[in-house]
Amino acid sequence: MIKVSQIDLNKYDEYESQLSNSTFLQNPSWITFKEQTSNYIAKYYLVLRDDSPIGVFSTLVRKIMGIEAIYIPRSNIFFKVEDNKYLGEVLNYLKKFSLVIFERDISLNDDSKVLNSGFKITDKYIQPLTTFVTDTTVIDPEMLSMPSSSQRRNVRKALKNMEDLGITFEFVETLDDALLNECYSLISGLGGSKEYGVREISYFRNISKVKGSGWFILKDRSSKVLMCNLVILDRQISTCFDLVVGKSKEVDELMLHYAMKYLSFKWCKENEITKYDHWGIFKNIPSKASFSEFKMKFGGYEINYPKLSIYTKFPLSLVTPLILSRI
Repeated sequence: MIKVSQIDLNKYDEYESQLSNSTFLQNPSWITFKEQTSNYIAKYYLVLRDDSPIGVFSTLVRKIMGIEAIYIPRSNIFFKVEDNKYLGEVLNYLKKFSLVIFERDISLNDDSKVLNSGFKITDKYIQPLTTFVTDTTVIDPEMLSMPSSSQRRNVRKALKNMEDLGITFEFVETLDDALLNECYSLISGLGGSKEYGVREISYFRNISKVKGSGWFILKDRSSKVLMCNLVILDRQISTCFDLVVGKSKEVDELMLHYAMKYLSFKWCKENEITKYDHWGIFKNIPSKASFSEFKMKFGGYEINYPKLSIYTKFPLSLVTPLILSRI
């Protein structure tokens, strides 16, 4: 018999590390961060079979037009893949809520269980449905792991420009106020990392509390920041997630975005982070296709996640735009 019961944060923290291939989106520090910065209430659940724990997941709860919306950030829920067969029973439990938005991880790719439970599947997304991952273990000084010869040439030119101009690369765990202001100015100048615009500076200040968060930074001789890249280092799955970038006009002129990627791969390899997740490619969206191609030319492989699953007691066509604008 499957039972789902609510637990507290300490209990969730105890069990979350048992999730296979769970990303930072289910990490207690990320959930707490989202709760503190985005007007969510976090709730945590344990899945039991015959009173034995077999899974755990976190939710972010927010009122949307008076409706309690339950958002489950990308999760595989179960400790063992063989227990995925119980997904339908977990979804049936969640149907007691009026609105549920569930991002499934790769292992929960059986759409039939979702549809049979009364959930709908939509092409809309919150986190990217397709991403691209570079294997940092194959990065070498000759850059032979990059399938594109033009990409290799551009990286070499960028590294030479850095050397000639005294530009330095570094990783910083926590930004002081002055550095944060510089980075935020560069990020806001690009309009943010997503189509909904730039987040408040407090978001980037508080993200330092998230386990594994940090910044790759390029500075000129005067210590002026030319480019910054917010990342999450998820050591549990040995992956660096590339979340947000900010850059000055000099970056494009000197091709420094090529150097930033290469040096980030190299840093990850030296620090035993074996995968670099570029966090989203959008090959079919014209405005984003060229940047997606830029990422893919570094070499690697695609990951395609299951589509967003939604349960609602209201017409899906009415609530979907509202959901995506508020989550």
